[in-house]
Amino acid sequence: MINGKPGRRFYPSRGIHQGDQISPYLFLFVSEVLSLMISKAINSNVLQGIKLGSGGPIVSHLLFGDDTLVFLKATKPNCDQLVQLLNINYSKSCLFFTPNTANCMRMEIEDTLNIRGIDDPRKYLGLPTLWGRAKKDSLAYIKDIINKKVQNWKQVLLS
Repeated sequence: MINGKPGRRFYPSRGIHQGDQISPYLFLFVSEVLSLMISKAINSNVLQGIKLGSGGPIVSHLLFGDDTLVFLKATKPNCDQLVQLLNINYSKSCLFFTPNTANCMRMEIEDTLNIRGIDDPRKYLGLPTLWGRAKKDSLAYIKDIINKKVQNWKQVLLS
């Protein structure tokens, strides 16, 4: 982005290395620009995020560490715009569709993005990605892990 408009792409070839003191700041700067680019595309109706529930907010992306999760309506125009907006690393990317996405739309999006969809993303950051209605059951394993750690701490402290 240069003066609020997309500029030409550039590819760093040397200079900042991992461990350099400025490296974390550059990462945060680039993450902020990425977030602003996606938000601008959503606000100008170039991309369509997904709405969480009938009265919920529209979500388009989440950034965690060096991961970016993009949430878009499953449409061909969204795919085309996403390809224009981002330089996607296909080897580190996957698609996940909601159950109400038609199979023909899934295949069209997979072909457009050249990324295969997955049926169950399992866990992300140690938490299940699909909750369902039984949240108590979904989170029971976390409670078990915490109880085991507390028991281990008690044994270490008491011995």
